[in-house]
Amino acid sequence: MTGTIGRENQVSMVVAYLAHGLDVDLVGRVGSGRTVLLTQLAEALREAGWQCLVLRPPDLADAQHVNALSEALRTARKSGGDPTRPRADLMAVESMVAARQTVILIDDWYRLDVDSWAALSSVSAHSRVQFVAVHDLLHHGTRPNARLPLSPGDAPVTVRIPHFTIDETRALAHKLLGAAMEPRTVTRFYAKSGGMPGILTTMMIAARVEGLITLRDGAWVATTDLWSPSFEGIVRRQLTSLTVEENRALALISTSRTVHRQGALELVPGHVLDALESREFVRVEARTSREWLTVHPPLIAEYFRHVDPRGRRDMTVLATEPGEHDRSAAMLQLDPVDPVFLRLIGERVQERVQDARSAWEESPSAETALRYLEAMRVDEGAAPTVDSVLRDSRAHSGSEHAVAEVRSWQASWVASVQGDVPAGLALLDTGATRHGAYERLADAARALLLVDLGRVDEVDMGTLGDHDVLPVRVRARLAIARGAVLAARGLFPAAHAALRFARNIDRTQQGTDVAALIALVHLGEGDFDAAVEEAVGEFQRAKEELDVPALWASGYVVGVLLNIRGYVNPLQHLADTFQGIGHAPAFPHSPRCGLLCALAPLPTIPGWSPRERNDADSPEGAYPLMSVRWARAEIIAREDPGAAAEILWEIADSAYRRGAIYAACVAGQRALQLTPDIARGEKVSEWVADTDSVSLSTEQDLIDALASKDATALIDAAEAIVPTGRVTHALHALTIAAQLVDESAGGPESARIAALRAWLEARFQPGSFDREESTGLFRRLTEREREVSANVAEGLTNQQIAERLHLSVRTVENHIHRSMRKVGATSRQQLARLFD
Repeated sequence: MTGTIGRENQVSMVVAYLAHGLDVDLVGRVGSGRTVLLTQLAEALREAGWQCLVLRPPDLADAQHVNALSEALRTARKSGGDPTRPRADLMAVESMVAARQTVILIDDWYRLDVDSWAALSSVSAHSRVQFVAVHDLLHHGTRPNARLPLSPGDAPVTVRIPHFTIDETRALAHKLLGAAMEPRTVTRFYAKSGGMPGILTTMMIAARVEGLITLRDGAWVATTDLWSPSFEGIVRRQLTSLTVEENRALALISTSRTVHRQGALELVPGHVLDALESREFVRVEARTSREWLTVHPPLIAEYFRHVDPRGRRDMTVLATEPGEHDRSAAMLQLDPVDPVFLRLIGERVQERVQDARSAWEESPSAETALRYLEAMRVDEGAAPTVDSVLRDSRAHSGSEHAVAEVRSWQASWVASVQGDVPAGLALLDTGATRHGAYERLADAARALLLVDLGRVDEVDMGTLGDHDVLPVRVRARLAIARGAVLAARGLFPAAHAALRFARNIDRTQQGTDVAALIALVHLGEGDFDAAVEEAVGEFQRAKEELDVPALWASGYVVGVLLNIRGYVNPLQHLADTFQGIGHAPAFPHSPRCGLLCALAPLPTIPGWSPRERNDADSPEGAYPLMSVRWARAEIIAREDPGAAAEILWEIADSAYRRGAIYAACVAGQRALQLTPDIARGEKVSEWVADTDSVSLSTEQDLIDALASKDATALIDAAEAIVPTGRVTHALHALTIAAQLVDESAGGPESARIAALRAWLEARFQPGSFDREESTGLFRRLTEREREVSANVAEGLTNQQIAERLHLSVRTVENHIHRSMRKVGATSRQQLARLFD
């Protein structure tokens, strides 16, 4: 089996300790594969020239000499003789170990009887022998009365038994099932089992017998969510060593889906959580500013959620279910962040970078440079290394395709990161003639770079034409560039056709750029459901395959979609995911990130803030910079809508002058929502007329209807805007329309408003940003929590609330914390806004 951290390395480590004269305690959980590891260790020691005695209590048949010593001790005791040195049997053992080094390996040492331990003590005291004791975490640190003497003054080295790596999991599947396992299925087995070999083995065999996996195209593929009642026995065996209180605590943590240590402490006593952590039933990992908690193995948490109801009746957090017919809402209900997933992501990123760096150092070329650059895309601290690789002449030597790709990377780096746009563009001009059949990649790279920089008007569409004689990869890249330019200009049907063509002719374009762009193009076309299906599907694929670049890009788009619908809790789960990985993205981590920012500026997501960066860090007009400014405007809008609108107008004017018409329209429409302006409204209407975007035209119709205060126009606009996903806008328009109708003494429009509102509320899950859902959010809280939250909304301090309600300040703080968690608020201010 292979793996950078795994069983082979562990065995080598133990052999090295023994070679230095040290005894070893091997410590692991039930299911960690202790017995198998002991067998592997014995084989390795014998290959290295050691003599091994393996004791597996209570059956000691393979250790005749120790059995003889034990029997001699019992006889000596009965006859009143000296039991410390049964000479004949001891001489036999001494002669056995005299010629070469001997190690006695004991599985579950605490099951040995006292006489056997006394016999081993005699052997240890009078012979050249060493010991490896394997045992459960529960018994670590304890010894029977007949203590095993070690070398004078030495204590055994404690070594934790490692869990399997993903590579070892893959090898185990091939060994057990006789065929390879598809990568996503390997990841799912690994994640559920926590890499524990005993659990993995049982799960894989049961999955094959019960049809949870099927052989497809020569590889095993999961057909279900990999849960079976047969797994219950695996979990119950794990839980037998826990106390009743520890079992109950584990059930509460599992059913609450708690992912932070602080949240767990609200549910269970601290000493119980500490006990579970010391026994490795929960793991706590510090990432960024949080302590992430996961039940280990995760199969235990799944067991409690599927089978054991002990924790459920204690939970007060109520899930908000999507409307029966709203498939998009159901898809957007993201699961809470899984710390196991975060650990897997960290391992995969580290593994990719290490492998790519090794390949580059061993054989520097354009091919290995490109692989190394791609691996470093997700590492913000890699900038000096990226710059060093791009400056290395060896990175520009190799196949025509690889050299062209590296040159495109370098141009984007110089222009976007270093801020030298002329130099970046010049690299593409001077390098284009060197790449033979791949020289047209420079045309695509130039167009994509100009789009990233917000200079859409400088793109020559004539350079992006398709030709059958070109390599497939080049044709696909040119089509992506065409789609990017057309989308930036708001011509979405044409952009969709270009991107679809790129995906159809080159399936390797399925990932980061194309999936995210197609989702946003769907959004521009006014098809919110299609955008959700594309973005969430790609996001889930990226999670399953641990594809970090695709995770960033698709996650950004999912955040945009969640923001449109106003779903607080899934937004927080998404923010937690990126925060756990390392940092929240201000824009997707991609060399071609600008277009995504242009089509969907950074959403206002709870817990996310615009990345702190100096405006001088980006070239003027670049979309990432525009996105950060936009986010700042949204923050200002809470206190000063007029000032925020002016920032947005500056963005809109700049974008329009540079040919980024779609970005100009979106910024202009947002400014009009903050501060209506007739003259500017007419200008934006002209811009929208130059596009082919349903989302823009329906939004503009709504803005115009609000400005004209025409009830009929408002109802029409509300109905038309629903397919674009902006249900909150539709509900707001209906509220204004109802007020206008009431002021005019009612009429037939009242029934139409009531019917449309009833349909919306029945079909769609209301967003948590909607004022109309405040009542529903309050129902999630206890009576005391509602009372405290109402006082927070009044603007009272904790001390003032405590005095008014006759509570301690600490109790008030606890109520506020629990209330924020239940309603998905990430700050005191957001809690106040939700319930004022």
